[in-house]
Amino acid sequence: MTPFADLQTSVNDAVMTTLADTTATWGAITVPVIFAAPASEALGVSGYAPKATALESDLPGIGEGDAITISGRPYVVVAAEPDGAGMVNLQLREGA
Repeated sequence: MTPFADLQTSVNDAVMTTLADTTATWGAITVPVIFAAPASEALGVSGYAPKATALESDLPGIGEGDAITISGRPYVVVAAEPDGAGMVNLQLREGA
């Protein structure tokens, strides 16, 4: 790894250690995540847009359609968006 990559990894680890507010389980993997469910509105219908942020290395290969459980609630991944800096942002919808 380059010195910058080492620093980036250290910062990402510190961010998750400090800011993760719950855990997510994907298959047999349980990892810390930063979870939010802000209110949203589309076509006059109110709802919320759940999302989670995790270390990309903690959820290798997660993608659209995958089931994930966060704080004991089931969700389905609508989009998995790597940020290019070692984190992945998950756009979610409630699962069954």
